[in-house]
Amino acid sequence: MPAVLLASTAPSASASTPSTVARVLSGVFVSGSSTSGGTGYAGGNDGTNGVNSDLNWNQATGRPTDCNLFTNGEGSFTPVTNGATGTAGSYTSISGFWWSTPQTSAGAPISGGSSTLASGAQFTTTVSLTVPAGANSTWTLQNIKINNQVWNKSLSGTRSTTTGSGTLAYSNVAGTWNAAAPTITTNADGSKTLTGVITYTTTVAATVTSSGTNRYGQVNFMPAQIYFPTAYGWNDFTLTSSIQSATITESVPAASGYTIAPSETLSGQTTTSTIRPC
Repeated sequence: MPAVLLASTAPSASASTPSTVARVLSGVFVSGSSTSGGTGYAGGNDGTNGVNSDLNWNQATGRPTDCNLFTNGEGSFTPVTNGATGTAGSYTSISGFWWSTPQTSAGAPISGGSSTLASGAQFTTTVSLTVPAGANSTWTLQNIKINNQVWNKSLSGTRSTTTGSGTLAYSNVAGTWNAAAPTITTNADGSKTLTGVITYTTTVAATVTSSGTNRYGQVNFMPAQIYFPTAYGWNDFTLTSSIQSATITESVPAASGYTIAPSETLSGQTTTSTIRPC
């Protein structure tokens, strides 16, 4: 998914006259994984593997290249890095939302510019797991877990604010997650599908300022782990993440010569990651 333009750039008077309208960029990314810790989603297990957070994954075939360890990351990932260490080019399998400080149309940060993600920003992730027909299919779906809790009822938890380094001011913004009780349906071919929705709501405001190297903020809006047993087989696992509502307030110094919309509210941007076994 391309980066989202919050404050649109006004047309230049001519090709040689740059725009004086600042912009704030943002995006959503999501990662499905299979690791030694469990198949499904496990935040931060990949290390450095490129800006799309893929690991042992063939985009052309939609299948893993290593049957035991793989990640398919999709969407618009935080520029430079999404890891708390701030190491340039380091991307992990966390799923989230990012936003930038105000910048010029050429992508340079405007010194002293700031952008604040308001408290109450809300994101959802729809989880879908399909398993083949068979005597043990229901057992697999009844034993999917979130943070080691069986997901057969509504679950909830909290995440704390964590700072980043380098260009990443925040690795996460504090909030609460709620996973509604999932549903299980039987498909025409006898396979079964579990579907559930996880909602994350931030509980604090978070401001990023272009006063140094920090240019981006990030919300890690998934629980730490989603796990399901694979002994009886599985067809596919899909995570679809969306912005429900995220309000960003922006400012730039008057001396910068730039103007910007005072605030923008995002909604509807969606990205999907699907993983399958070999």
